[in-house]
Amino acid sequence: MKKIIVIPGHGVGKEVFSYILPLLDKINIEYTISDVDHLASIESIGLKVAKFKNIFVDSWKSNLFELSPEERREFEIILKKDDIRHFISFIRGLIFKERLPSDLIQEFLFTVSGGISPEFRDNVDKYDSILLGPVETEAGGYFLLWVRAYLDLYINMRPVKSYNDNKNIDMVIVRENSEDLYAGIEGMLNEDVYYAKKVTTKFAVERIAKFAFSMAQERKKNGLSGKVTVVHKANLLGITDGSFLRISKEISKLYEGIELNDIHVDNCAMQLILNPEQFNILLAPNLYGDILSDEASALVGGLGLAPSVQKGDRYSVFGPVHGTAPDIAGKGIANPLATVLSIAMMCDHLGMKKESDLIEMGVRKLIQKGIKTVDLGGKSTTKEVCNGLINAMDDADA
Repeated sequence: MKKIIVIPGHGVGKEVFSYILPLLDKINIEYTISDVDHLASIESIGLKVAKFKNIFVDSWKSNLFELSPEERREFEIILKKDDIRHFISFIRGLIFKERLPSDLIQEFLFTVSGGISPEFRDNVDKYDSILLGPVETEAGGYFLLWVRAYLDLYINMRPVKSYNDNKNIDMVIVRENSEDLYAGIEGMLNEDVYYAKKVTTKFAVERIAKFAFSMAQERKKNGLSGKVTVVHKANLLGITDGSFLRISKEISKLYEGIELNDIHVDNCAMQLILNPEQFNILLAPNLYGDILSDEASALVGGLGLAPSVQKGDRYSVFGPVHGTAPDIAGKGIANPLATVLSIAMMCDHLGMKKESDLIEMGVRKLIQKGIKTVDLGGKSTTKEVCNGLINAMDDADA
């Protein structure tokens, strides 16, 4: 029996998961429920990073490494403002530049991993996967950042599939999940000028490209086109996006029979509206993949039908793309299907293909019968959709 940890999150996450647990029982997955507010708190993270800051300042004063005049000025502004967020961004920038001694890097990584509770760190290896609901931007947001870095979840995969008869959309957006502008390296040149650094490394592009092309091979075996389209803006960002495109093309040579195209991100946004069926796999840097996946979800019903997974070579975190939706939380009308489809993805990942197909079939039948929440044009409650799904799966399995 597969074992997972379930973290319902905040807002609509709590009510959606309260109705979805019978689905996990039905497909015979053992689960442990945990609370994201227990796993991480912004106060404890702030205290831990503040402690590290003292270590860092002492090391800086001891001249363990050199800072440029601009970096020195920026660091002094951060210290003056006692800004934990910008301090973390600053250290990340020095790590990417390899401007820190290895022992100091290890000390920093150990310290920020303190944003995850010892309970989570010590027990994560006992589970086959993690099912995570939407989280708020404070403690939950920190938890997401630390988990992503701590577990090395470098793949963000978001399928976009139509579940009605009048569309034929079946694509996957493969998003690099560890760097780009989302590396979080921001700073201040002075009190009035702010910046963010876009990071692209050969290592990160190679491994996300290999994943995308391997997936293309599998999809081709299942009768799909097996085409990978690289999303970029290399005409303007020749070094960063240019390298993302160039390295992806080099990796493609290792995968015979896989078609490779590329497209500017602005044109891609338009083509998703005009002709989404042309795409099979979109391979994108972090920021572009995030934006385009939200846009693409609108083609098939919105974020209520948008599942996702963040994964690495060992760990995987599945969950809906949508947020906590505080405006509808507690009203019983939240769409549970993004979470349901995330469970289907998780089953496929865990080798439970029959269960995965059964869940997808149940979702398709629900929508065809008109058992839908208000965001999909229906009148059903969260509970009614979840109960209807169980019944649809029973009918399909009969």
